[in-house]
Amino acid sequence: MAKTVDNFSTIENFRTKYNELATDVGDISGLRDTIKNQNGGTLVDAVNAIEDKVFFFQEYQYTATSSQTQFTGDDLSGNSLQFKQNRIQVFKNTNHLIEDVDFTIGTPSGSFYTSITLTTGATAGDKIVIYSFTGSFEGTATAQGSVGYFVESAQNTIYNSNDNGIILNGDNSTPTTVLQSGFTIQLAGKTYAEDNIELASGKSFVGNITGNVTGTVSSIANHDLGALGNVSSTAASNGQLLIYNSSTSQWEPDDQPANYTNEQAQDAAASMITSATHSNITVTYDDNANTLSFSAAAQYGDSDVQSYLSGGDGLTLGGSGEFSVNTSNGVKISSDSVVLDYETTSTTPSSVGSTATGHLWFVI
Repeated sequence: MAKTVDNFSTIENFRTKYNELATDVGDISGLRDTIKNQNGGTLVDAVNAIEDKVFFFQEYQYTATSSQTQFTGDDLSGNSLQFKQNRIQVFKNTNHLIEDVDFTIGTPSGSFYTSITLTTGATAGDKIVIYSFTGSFEGTATAQGSVGYFVESAQNTIYNSNDNGIILNGDNSTPTTVLQSGFTIQLAGKTYAEDNIELASGKSFVGNITGNVTGTVSSIANHDLGALGNVSSTAASNGQLLIYNSSTSQWEPDDQPANYTNEQAQDAAASMITSATHSNITVTYDDNANTLSFSAAAQYGDSDVQSYLSGGDGLTLGGSGEFSVNTSNGVKISSDSVVLDYETTSTTPSSVGSTATGHLWFVI
């Protein structure tokens, strides 16, 4: 009979009913610590903890057709096959079958597996009986839909047998349930390693490392200098050096005069000459041959020279810039030479005849 108190009950009635109820229910202190402390400190919490460990057992019976290997879906009683990994027993007629020897399980659907496949096809009429069970800490609907993918080997190591990847959650209050695209192992939460972490040969760390990295780096092979925080990403030219620029607080590629290459020196000298202003001189630079070519125009023309010249006594300057000599009075031109116009004779001529004016006679 229920222990109740109505509106007309006295305090004594209430006290009596309460004591009877407490006696019937008992005290939580009588429960084992593993049950009492697992989910909380109330009686309801303790009952729920016990309910979580309820053992569940289900039988599925199938009648095989000739050479049938896969068994799934509804059995003879209309029960749809579902089971947890490592939580089934399979029999063919009266023979107990061994997993991965006589049969294999399919891929999971949600929280459960839903099929088995015989290694050898059954004979028509064979009875295939599958016993699915749960219990201990696994339950029939484990939190987050886990299927029991972790297995302990004979060497006391734990390995997983799922197909699509694994997420290790450090805090189950807000668990990560979806893997990052392209990855099969994911650590959700701060991770601390007490020993060395080593990559297999040929493998490398991908991505950015943020924060402080302490310890000794044995090799910086395959690391670019330009990836350092205070080194400019500007591409350097052949022969340039890293020069610190205080205005940008970075090391930047630049040229130093004391460290010029031959090519840089030649280019600099050629630039000084070809870019300067010249009078009547043209300078060209052949970068491939590393040569300078000078082309000079005439500084003065004929007329410029003629304007500074004039004829004199016995000389006449022609318009073409040539001088002519006044050949009168005993002077003549002979083979581009100015000579005396004379004649040697043994007697004094009686007259000059047709001889030009100024002709001289020497009487010997």
